[in-house]
Amino acid sequence: MIIDNLNEDYSEILSNSLPSSYYAVFDGHGGIKTATLAEQRLHKYILEETDFVSGNVRAAMEKAFKRFDAEVLQILSENELDDGSCAVCCLLVGRSLWTANVGDSEAILVTKKPGKTFQRYEFEVLSRLHRPSDESERKRVSDAGGRVHGDRIAGSLAVSRSFGDYELKTPYNASSFDWVSSAPHVHCIAIEERKHKALILACDGLWDKVSYQTAVDLVMRARKLGKNPYEASEMLAKAALDNGSLDNISIIVVYFRWVAGVHRKSLEFQ
Repeated sequence: MIIDNLNEDYSEILSNSLPSSYYAVFDGHGGIKTATLAEQRLHKYILEETDFVSGNVRAAMEKAFKRFDAEVLQILSENELDDGSCAVCCLLVGRSLWTANVGDSEAILVTKKPGKTFQRYEFEVLSRLHRPSDESERKRVSDAGGRVHGDRIAGSLAVSRSFGDYELKTPYNASSFDWVSSAPHVHCIAIEERKHKALILACDGLWDKVSYQTAVDLVMRARKLGKNPYEASEMLAKAALDNGSLDNISIIVVYFRWVAGVHRKSLEFQ
């Protein structure tokens, strides 16, 4: 999901806001219903929150995730569909980059190292892996009454946070608590002109086979060769396939370009 200019597409909400953009990857499992609905609705729910209008983006993202999950759980249960989706969303408001994720889809920021070094670029992880193999996540699941077998919740789901998966959430799991949570990890960072060069969002089909640093190197090599972000994402997908990935692979690459204006500098996104 790519919306480079939210202000234009949602002018009735963002008429007086800073320039804003939205990027998201939804990695469905067990079906496509949840991922499809997330693509259609989640960004709208974030923008509609009064917290977003007042500048509290963190609260807006947290509330939108909760609202969407409650809605999709009802839809899934009514239609006897048992699918779900991981998600990683990046919302750029002015120079503030907000990231929210559930599951094992991740976002990394490509940064330039200070000074002259052989390795010119490194990465900063903006998301958090939510898997039952993580000690804190395993404890949260256990405290909620769920069980982890072979690093899978109830022996089936390999992520501990997601949208959907209603059979593992209250009240459908006959418990008062969600074994699988939809509460996102939220992170904010200010984008700096001389430091930050690109953004990579992808599902585990990439990250399970390509390291963060390898992804950074491929993207910056592509950019140096004059390739656009779509071509850079194709290079990443090929690397994952060459390394044996058999999973679905969804990738978004964003370049940060600084353009000198008459009175100010602004970001141009691709």
